[in-house]
Amino acid sequence: MTEPGSANGAESNRAGRPGSTIAVAGTEIAFGIDIERPSDSFGSENSSMADTKQVRTVCDPNCHANPRCGISAHVEDGRITRIEPGSFPFPEYDHRICAMGMARLEQQYHEDRLRFPLKRAGARGEGKWQRIGWEEAFDFLAERLSAIAARYGSRSLAFFAGSGAGGVLTKGAVHRFAAAVGGTAHRAGGIDYGVPKGLEYMFGVSASTYFRPGGHEYADAANSRMVVLWGGNDADTRLVDFHFVLEAQRRGAKIVCIDPNRTATAQKADQWISLRPGTDTALALSLLHEIFERGEQDDAFLLSYTNAPFLVRGDNGAFLHEADMIQGGSAAHMVWDALSRRAIPVSSAANAATIFSGPSCRTISTSLVKRRYPCALTASPPATR
Repeated sequence: MTEPGSANGAESNRAGRPGSTIAVAGTEIAFGIDIERPSDSFGSENSSMADTKQVRTVCDPNCHANPRCGISAHVEDGRITRIEPGSFPFPEYDHRICAMGMARLEQQYHEDRLRFPLKRAGARGEGKWQRIGWEEAFDFLAERLSAIAARYGSRSLAFFAGSGAGGVLTKGAVHRFAAAVGGTAHRAGGIDYGVPKGLEYMFGVSASTYFRPGGHEYADAANSRMVVLWGGNDADTRLVDFHFVLEAQRRGAKIVCIDPNRTATAQKADQWISLRPGTDTALALSLLHEIFERGEQDDAFLLSYTNAPFLVRGDNGAFLHEADMIQGGSAAHMVWDALSRRAIPVSSAANAATIFSGPSCRTISTSLVKRRYPCALTASPPATR
């Protein structure tokens, strides 16, 4: 089998190899890391003559296990020869790992792993690449990125990192580079980071991001009275943690699975709600409507920790600011004061209304609940366990 980018610089037709690809002004360069491959089969024991040591590390692929699963790596002459589940001081996390984690060694030394820069040699889509040196690749990128930034501004340099063999350092490197050149980096939740930050403010813990899992440790699920698994098949994809959900169920918690498909998780749930695909938002808004309709919302929490009482303009749907009402006013958000019955800055509000609708503006909460949404369920009733 001919390696792409061999010593003579020949072209390669091999496509679909793992690695990072950067497209700049119509020219693509693929990067990899030069890794020595073992001559033995993966997971096998090498010669007993070699000195072997075990290194305790963690598995950090594209999953949200919290904490990360431990790995005990057997290393010979600087090369990993075998991995196995690592020990952990807490029994609920001791020696746990999934099939993907156990396959990390194969990915590390796979023959198709990209190990050096390749430059596209043919037309886009042909899969023809030519090996180039690191200095040539760096010079090419520096020249093209500088030209684009000079013409369109540095923010036009957008960087998006995919999943796969990405440890914490690898994930952070893309964002650090984007920050260094004044570019734009993708974050979990999209370019608008409002949703992840909102979850952090609401629940008091970090939201789940590409860098780290968020929320409580999954072990805390065992203390729940109700667990809603929405759009996730944790019985298959979070195998190392799903036993905490089953423990909660054993203790009397109700497990609800919301998913169009009857997955392994749905089969183990107490109630499976089968949505029409694409109607998740309608169901979420319907639930909000019912909560407010029954008066079961926590007004004190909403007023203190959310933007629920903020007034929204009726003409353009934007937040109402003090400057919209008073010449020379500040950018402070406005709320409706229930006692004085007028709009005032949120910093001055002691009796802000959560639900209010006037002729020219209304609160965010009112916008959500003053409209009924279509049923998001399928025609047949959801299956129950």
